[in-house]
Amino acid sequence: MQSTRDGVTQKVQIVPVEAALNGIQFPHDYKNWKAISSTDRFDNQTMRVILGNDVAVKAVANGHTNPWPDGTTLAKVAWVARHDGRGQISPGAFLQVEFMIWDAKKYAATGGWGWARWRGAGLTPDGKDADFATECIGCHTPLRDRDYVFTESLGGQRPPNSLQWNVITTLIDKRASTMSTLYGNDVAVRYARTTAQHDYLPGSELLLVTWEQREDMHWFGGNIPGLVKAVERVHVAARPDLRSSYYYERYEGSPLVRVSVSEARPEGSAVFLLFLRAGIMP
Repeated sequence: MQSTRDGVTQKVQIVPVEAALNGIQFPHDYKNWKAISSTDRFDNQTMRVILGNDVAVKAVANGHTNPWPDGTTLAKVAWVARHDGRGQISPGAFLQVEFMIWDAKKYAATGGWGWARWRGAGLTPDGKDADFATECIGCHTPLRDRDYVFTESLGGQRPPNSLQWNVITTLIDKRASTMSTLYGNDVAVRYARTTAQHDYLPGSELLLVTWEQREDMHWFGGNIPGLVKAVERVHVAARPDLRSSYYYERYEGSPLVRVSVSEARPEGSAVFLLFLRAGIMP
């Protein structure tokens, strides 16, 4: 399979994944979908990011999410929460990825949604037989008036570019009661997902959005993003001597106002962004 990005055609190796027991095929490109929201599931010590395909992203941007349009696919990626002992939580081992696929006719028996889940790094289909989806719709039935979807999209609280760029990782700060998502442009995301170093290539753009946490009113034991608290941006550029330069900005308030800016060598908060590693998405 070939993929073209930034005008360059690359060969992409697709590792075969067994279909779900109801016949749904694994959407290999899910990791390149855009983030709609995130969840801190402190009840079971996991953290999650909810992604959407192009149809879902357009629906979110236009506020057409109840009902969602045909062709919508939502992916919920879950990791084991990794605690650093100082209140900072980041993605640990990949736990699972589950999908909701909207097709009102095809999946009429399960609320118009097709359901599928793959567990572990080996992406093993979940369930004992094709009826596993009845458990999914049973869990989501209390949300029938929200088209069976727990996720609340961030709507007007969403900073610019967050529906254009891909997710690198997600973070939780228990002491500050905040949750953050690190987004990147194509250059930054490819680097973060393939390299353990922090010296991003020129052309990389990183955007860390931090929200105040609020209780998930639809799930006891979870927190979701509330008001935007801060937005931090790092741009990496090439200097004439071929070394990289770094441009850092921080925005706060409502509406967001730039409160700090720095250039040249990365320091402080810019270093923090550059050292964040990508969450595993097989």
